[in-house]
Amino acid sequence: MPTRIHHTNHRRPAHVYLREWLEYRALTAEQLAGRLETSKSVVSKLLNGRQRYNQDWLERIAYALNCEVPDLYRDPTAPTRQELLDRATPEQLKQIIDFADYLINKTGSSDK
Repeated sequence: MPTRIHHTNHRRPAHVYLREWLEYRALTAEQLAGRLETSKSVVSKLLNGRQRYNQDWLERIAYALNCEVPDLYRDPTAPTRQELLDRATPEQLKQIIDFADYLINKTGSSDK
């Protein structure tokens, strides 16, 4: 018998940094609404958490803000992982790799 998935309303949705992306792109909610071909009230509901994001909204918003969907889940002023790695010296990269290896081996399967 297949396992049933129980839905709960207690799940907190992931934070979308829409307000920060608007500021980063120097756009108003009204300008974003125009790019999305929707009303300012819909954008306001998204900004205030009164309307849920779905994949279609996320893709449309990312396109309108000239970014990728995963970018919406991070502060646009924060460096990406790739930017951090690009700034690291060869010695720092080795430390990062050694630390990641340590974490994987420490928390990984003990079947090895």
